[in-house]
Formats: sequence, structure tokens, C-alpha cells
Amino acid sequence: MSPVAGCFSLLVLVACASACVRDDWTYDARVDASAVEVSVDVATDVPSTDVPSTDASTDVPSADARADAAVDAPALDVVGPAVPRPIAPISLGDVTQRRPTLHWQLPAGFDGAVVELCRDCACPMVIETRTVSGSSTQPTADLPARSVVFWRLRGRMGATTAAAYSPTWLFHVPAASASTGVDASASPHFDVNGDGIDDVVIAARWASVRSLAQMGVVSVFRGSRSGVLRRT
Repeated sequence: MSPVAGCFSLLVLVACASACVRDDWTYDARVDASAVEVSVDVATDVPSTDVPSTDASTDVPSADARADAAVDAPALDVVGPAVPRPIAPISLGDVTQRRPTLHWQLPAGFDGAVVELCRDCACPMVIETRTVSGSSTQPTADLPARSVVFWRLRGRMGATTAAAYSPTWLFHVPAASASTGVDASASPHFDVNGDGIDDVVIAARWASVRSLAQMGVVSVFRGSRSGVLRRT
């Protein structure tokens, strides 16, 4: 082989080698770039599957709904026993007759009442007990003159008498019945504890109560047969 042909062959080999090196570098670069792209895609897609969505976090708490249901639940109504309601004579009042007419209102389903007239509020000393139909009656005899009489009621349904008593009312009996036959009552008395003796009430309009200025105070002094007792 001539020297010129040998040099040409050497140049061809060098060119082929450099081309191979360039192809290998280009291939590696493409592989690296694709690897970078894949890693970037994975990095961007993964958090979207692991992080809970906002809607799910809003829907989870159901305790508020249970609390609202508990608050909105209807409360139970507490109903006491049905009893007659006294109407007249007005409680703490003065009557004009020694046989005053007693009036009351009956609950639904009741047709009468058992009436007790007593010498004191707890009724251990009964003056008279009357079983009547309807909503009014009178004592069968004159009540004690210048006395305080307490009365209370129990409702009746046919032959059955209810166990519950109405509130106990009281009235003051005069020395003699009115000559005109008027059967009424009026209340000129202030008798807080219902013992038949007038009590005294005193108001201080601008008095302070603890740290509250100018709240006002009402003081009640109970009356007794020996005079006015301590403030209540």
C-alpha cells in the first residue's frame, strides 16, 4: 500500500471513531433526558394521589350534625296533675258574708270538687268538708266571726276524687254578714305568708345591691300578734 492510501485509511478510521463517540454521547444524553422527564412526571403526579382533597376534608366531620340534632330535639313537657283553680273569694281578701260563696274553675273532664275549709294553711283543723257538683258552693253554717279561713280543693270525676290539692287560699270573715246581702270580697291587706296578719313592705328605689348601683330594694317585714318581725 502506498503512503498516501495509508494516510487516507487512517483519516477514515479517525472520522468513524469520532462519529461513534458523538453517537454514544448523544444516546446517553437522550437517555438521561428521558430519565429526567420520567422522574419529573412521577414527582408531579404522586402528590396528587396521596394528598386528601378539600372536599373529603369538608365532608368528614359529622359530629356537628349530631350536635345539631341533639340541640334541635324536642324537650319533654312536664305536666302536673290537673286540679281545680280557686277564683273567689279573692285570696287574702275580706268577705262580706259569714257564709261566702266559693267559686272555682274545674279542669277538663271533672264534674265537681271536694272543698275543705280550715283554720290554718296545712288544714289539720278542718272546719267543714263539702263534696259538691259544679264549680261553686257555700258553707252550711256561719263561719267563725273575725277569723281567717283557709280553703282548698280536690277535683272529682263521678265518684272518684283526685289526690292532688289546689293551692290554698284564705279570706277574712267579718263580725257579721252585710245587711244588704252583698256576697263579695276585697283585699285591703298585704299578707305575704298567709297567716292572716298584715305584713309591711318598704321600697328603697335608689338603693345599691352588692356592686350594682341604683338597683332598688324591696324589704318585707312580717306582721305578728306582738308586732312587726324581722325583715325577710
